[in-house]
Amino acid sequence: MESKPIVLITGVTGFLGAWVTKKALDTGKFKVRGSMRDCNNERRIKLLKDAFGEDFDKIELVSADLSDKDSISKAIKGCTYVFHVASPYPTKSPKDDMELIGPAVAGNENVLEACDKHNVKRVIVTSSCSTIDDFSQGKAEFNEEYFCEPKSYTTPYIKSKIAAEKRAWELIDEINNKPERKNNKLEMTMVLPSVITGPLLINEYSSSAKIFGDVLEGKSAGFPPYYARAIDVRDCADANIKALETAPFKRYALIQKHFWIGESAKWIKDEFSQYGYKPTTKVLSMCLLWVGSMFDKDAKYFYNASKVEMSINTDMTKRELKIDYIDIKQSIIDMCYSFIKHGVVEAR
Repeated sequence: MESKPIVLITGVTGFLGAWVTKKALDTGKFKVRGSMRDCNNERRIKLLKDAFGEDFDKIELVSADLSDKDSISKAIKGCTYVFHVASPYPTKSPKDDMELIGPAVAGNENVLEACDKHNVKRVIVTSSCSTIDDFSQGKAEFNEEYFCEPKSYTTPYIKSKIAAEKRAWELIDEINNKPERKNNKLEMTMVLPSVITGPLLINEYSSSAKIFGDVLEGKSAGFPPYYARAIDVRDCADANIKALETAPFKRYALIQKHFWIGESAKWIKDEFSQYGYKPTTKVLSMCLLWVGSMFDKDAKYFYNASKVEMSINTDMTKRELKIDYIDIKQSIIDMCYSFIKHGVVEAR
């Protein structure tokens, strides 16, 4: 019997990384290897065991730091496919942009160089729809081919995603232009999630999930008048798996719905007020965002992006990946129920 190909998922304990791991296991087609910073971290190992149950023993865990070339190379050795999911996502922007930009760029470089070294067939890299978002052009529609440049208000996180993706495309060209790669290209595909919602698999808040947890508990300061894009984490994980089968060297923008972010507060309130929760429903004023923009990088971004009804056309992504999307309203409700189930939000 032919042995199954090995697939590596970076950031196996992350919000998205855990779901990609589950989807890869569910296919039954792969030997699944997951990387985490420290395989001896008993707390995080327990989180994985609790999440995967009997399937935990099907995951080969390896320690790998994205900034450490040797550890990444060891993790990727023997793999046919790599899902590079891990990326720093802070709850608040750092003072020095390079705290995020440097590791994000280095991570992509180290992963791609290791994939080249060990003759990986295809690498799926998680980027972000923020590499397309361009609020400077007002009410406009873009598609998967558009690539924006950083603006004066761009947050360090978004700068890191732009720089990391740009470097990945440069490096894949450098790799595939080598004479020895003439008939053996290293294939790469980019998946570009929008805001990721949906249930937790790992019993731990991610930075993006905590935003909605604070809303559910009434701890949030409120929503900017921001026209958002979102995708369920399960659909995002499906997209990673399906991207192994499509033509390489494409960008897939993952969006189920465009909506005013404040709408989600009403969905949460309508579903959870019956249990005694008092979700945040406040929409922040432009005046407050303007004042905040003088001191805070995130507020500066939302001040410039607010009230701009920019959208992204994802017809190509939908046509090629053929994902049956989960509605974002249901996704956010599922997410909030998972907070209660896992105890990261106190049950009422």
